Formats: sequence, structure tokens, C-alpha cells
Amino acid sequence: MTERIPKDECGHGYISPKRRCQVCDMAFNLVWTESPYGLWQPPLRNGLFAGGSFMLTAFTIGTGGGTLAAIFVALTVFFAVRTVMSLSERFLPLQLRVGPYGPAGPRSPLSLLSHKPFVSYVAGVRFQLDAQVIELLRESDIVLVEFRRWTRLPVAWYRGR
Repeated sequence: MTERIPKDECGHGYISPKRRCQVCDMAFNLVWTESPYGLWQPPLRNGLFAGGSFMLTAFTIGTGGGTLAAIFVALTVFFAVRTVMSLSERFLPLQLRVGPYGPAGPRSPLSLLSHKPFVSYVAGVRFQLDAQVIELLRESDIVLVEFRRWTRLPVAWYRGR
């Protein structure tokens, strides 16, 4: 039998479907999951923005504003692509990120496409989160985050024990 390495030295690179590290045998327990409504917010918001910019494009073309119409066409394409990506990622496997939970802070006021009030870093990746997650986790906890591929919307947070 192979010896297990200590949990604080492990990189947790091999996670089983039961959310257990295969190298150090650390178990990751579910702390928080996103509501079904929260998972539909990005595609709905992007779809509404795409529809609104399409209506502005039609209005601008109808009134003869060429340069402004080009800007609204670009916005329509941008939000339509984001809508398609947000809808298609619902059928793709979730991504996993394991690492220490970083300090949480308020999101940037310029981040208009973010729908969560706070952000935190886990293993170099920035995730959106609610105040509920901040209350449940402590800084430097080893966490496992299941998230959507393109929106990086966390679906579930796990704490390592």
C-alpha cells in the first residue's frame, strides 16, 4: 500500500466523483449550492441585453444613425454570443478548482455583468460569491469550487476536512 502524503502538502490534483482527494484522502464536504434561479440569471440577463440592443439597433437604423447603429450591432452580437455560451454551458461538465480560499471583497463597480456582490480568489481564479458563502468559509480554508466553464459562476462550494 502506498503512503498518503500530508494534507497540507498535497495539491489535490486527483478528485474522485465523491469529492475526495485520491492522493491525501481529504474529504470535501458541501457547504453551499447555488439556487436554480441563480443559475439562470446570466443567460436571462444576457438575452435581455441582446434583445434591448437589437431594438436600439433597429431604431437607430430606422432613424438614419449609421455610426451609432454599428455600435449597437456590435453590442447585439456580443450579448447574443454570451447568451448562447451561457445556455450551452449548462450541458457541459462542471469545472473544478481546488485551493486556499482567498480574502473576499466587494466586486468592482465597473463590473456590470457580475450579479454577485462579492468576489474571492481560489487558486488564482476569481469567483463571484454571496454573503452566505463569506459567512460559511474562513480565509485560507482549502475549498473545492464547482463552476460553469465560461461564466465562472460557482455552482457549489465544498470545504476540505
